[in-house]
Amino acid sequence: MAYRIVRGQRVLEAGSGRTVNMSASGVLFQSTCALPVGKHVELSIAWPARLSNKVRLQLRIMGRTIWSGSNSTAVQIQRYDFRTAGDPAANRVDAKVG
Repeated sequence: MAYRIVRGQRVLEAGSGRTVNMSASGVLFQSTCALPVGKHVELSIAWPARLSNKVRLQLRIMGRTIWSGSNSTAVQIQRYDFRTAGDPAANRVDAKVG
């Protein structure tokens, strides 16, 4: 998985990590260092299922960091969409949480 800390259209920091667990409202992931609480983030996670059993998908999550400790960060999901891997505009499905 990849993460980006964003402010408006600007990317302040980018990195990668490993998803620990995920629910409809949040994601917990590990990276080399925990991200600061209260930051807007975008996460990109390779989805295990394929569209029509062929096309790879990416889950893109927009949210806010709500907890961090050691090398773990929890993100509250505010919005998400699925995109085909390699084509960011195609087959997009949007959803808003809460």
